[in-house]
Amino acid sequence: MRNVLIIFSVAFFLCLSGIAQAGPFGTEMVQKPEQFTGLKKVEVAGSGADIYTFYTTDTLPKTNPLFESYTLLFGKNGLAKVIATNKTYANYSYGNQVQEEYSTLKEQLTKKIWEAQVI
Repeated sequence: MRNVLIIFSVAFFLCLSGIAQAGPFGTEMVQKPEQFTGLKKVEVAGSGADIYTFYTTDTLPKTNPLFESYTLLFGKNGLAKVIATNKTYANYSYGNQVQEEYSTLKEQLTKKIWEAQVI
């Protein structure tokens, strides 16, 4: 019985470590820039420039049609952060299109993450 418990515990923690590595848009948080296609390096100054290397791209393994481009921040251990940028909208008086797409995105995120937070 003790051996079964040890094997189960090891398997459980191995599964958790795989989950912890999963990133957004089909990425993994340990990936290196060489593992992506179409990256363009961005030179930045200021906050974070000494910690991260910045790249932009318009394609990732799993994209979302609401986003136009992605900025990837790589640290010494690999991919650290993905920032998705949506398209620029024309300035409509009521902002209906932006509100509709925000609602769509919030609904998609709520399905993936149990509760979306409004910032």
